[in-house]
Amino acid sequence: MDKRLGVMEKSHKIIKRRVKKMKVEKRLTSLEEHQRKLIRTAKKQKIIEERLDGIEKEMKRKENENHDDFQYQGMNFDWNLRRSDKK
Repeated sequence: MDKRLGVMEKSHKIIKRRVKKMKVEKRLTSLEEHQRKLIRTAKKQKIIEERLDGIEKEMKRKENENHDDFQYQGMNFDWNLRRSDKK
């Protein structure tokens, strides 16, 4: 009888260890899946940020081009189409 109890206790301990291992492995796999998702979303965010930076640079470049095309006139411009600084 004692032998049977000893064997049952050992098998019970082994089963407990296996169940514990399985739980830990399940947690690890779920953590790894979440980590993969986070990495994917981080990559997407980085790509979106790069696109936005590109768009902002393009807008600034266009804005600067618009300012460069406009020729500023002197502050002392005579509206009779004569410059007042020429004498």
